[in-house]
Amino acid sequence: MTHERFVAFLRAVSSSEDGRDFASANVVAAFEAHDIGSRIVIDTTGRPGDGSWFSIHVGEAAPPAEVTFSALAETFDRVLRGELGIMLAITSRKILTEGKVARAMRLVPAFARSLPHYR
Repeated sequence: MTHERFVAFLRAVSSSEDGRDFASANVVAAFEAHDIGSRIVIDTTGRPGDGSWFSIHVGEAAPPAEVTFSALAETFDRVLRGELGIMLAITSRKILTEGKVARAMRLVPAFARSLPHYR
């Protein structure tokens, strides 16, 4: 996974009907792949007004994340390609979580349904 590919995936989801599932999570979450220097924050607490379902912050001021997901870029890639279940990745600590994890779990079904946007 590259930083650009993950951002493109999130933008595709945000502008599609699948973004509604993310918006219903009502959480601010950060995704960090330290091995490639990537940090992306999504804010699903309100619609940004441009027709998308949630906002994506890359390299700009972002709201404070309620939860942070950290993993190697390869791990995120495997999850988004459907090769590794997100819950298995979290419970096996391949993806580390910090913050309000219970709130962030609302995103899990949204990610599962949006995987076709990554392929």
